[in-house]
Amino acid sequence: MAKELVNHPDHYTWIKGELGVEVLDILEVVCEVSGWNVGQALKYAFRCDHKHPEDLGITDIRKAVFYLQREIARREARLADRGGTGKPHGK
Repeated sequence: MAKELVNHPDHYTWIKGELGVEVLDILEVVCEVSGWNVGQALKYAFRCDHKHPEDLGITDIRKAVFYLQREIARREARLADRGGTGKPHGK
């Protein structure tokens, strides 16, 4: 049987045996609650050891960091618009 590459690829379904859901199911909820960038970061984190094992997942981890940095910048800008700093108290 051929591998499913579109609807249920291995790098997104490996967690189903552990949690009973696919990565996509988790991401849909996360994106709705926390936004696109957080969802994308989780997507790359979830698949890092499954899609590109040849580089030990480093490419996907870098992509996850990229999206987290974008989200931090977006939230810091929102906070600055409200007069906050985005930094922990006392720093």
